[in-house]
Amino acid sequence: MCETNKANMPAEWKMMNALRNQTLELVNGTAAEIIDLVPNGFAYSIRWYVGYILTVWDQAIIQRMGQPSCLPESFATYFCQNQIQSLAPAISLNPILKIPLSRNKETSSETVSELAKWPPTSQLIAYLHRQLTDIQQHTEGKLGVNLVHPYMRIKKLRRMFGVCHQEERMALDAMFRIRLHYEKAHPWQLDCAVGDIEM
Repeated sequence: MCETNKANMPAEWKMMNALRNQTLELVNGTAAEIIDLVPNGFAYSIRWYVGYILTVWDQAIIQRMGQPSCLPESFATYFCQNQIQSLAPAISLNPILKIPLSRNKETSSETVSELAKWPPTSQLIAYLHRQLTDIQQHTEGKLGVNLVHPYMRIKKLRRMFGVCHQEERMALDAMFRIRLHYEKAHPWQLDCAVGDIEM
């Protein structure tokens, strides 16, 4: 994290840090056995949502400021959905790969093969931490500037933070509900640390 006095930290950074702490707490407290499971009624897994959060912030803040992505190129392929295509500047859009995700305990060989290409959970957690520093370094003293690549009617960087806050909130809610589903359905302890799912 940047060496910014917490009392003088912009509200946008404070909210980003608060949401990110909640995300890290949830992911670190989720059993490795369920990190890639998709219960009925859900479209994605917890690991997917973590990658999605990272991708949203990178595309909406870093790339819209005209900076190169701080994430591997594969993130925009694996952790993207139609609604965030417009968050990335058109010049850097990557094709979206539809990946069959595991449903409960039934995992096809095709799904395992695709999931094996995803970054392990430990790497995603490291990126969750690092992204805070990356964004603060890129945006320090610039919250009032215009985006190099405006988003719809949003031209100011400060307003783009609001979009990202909302996306992380929604992803957090989905991950919490997935975890709650398995907490009710299975006896395993869900407050253990997430293990590497290298597959």
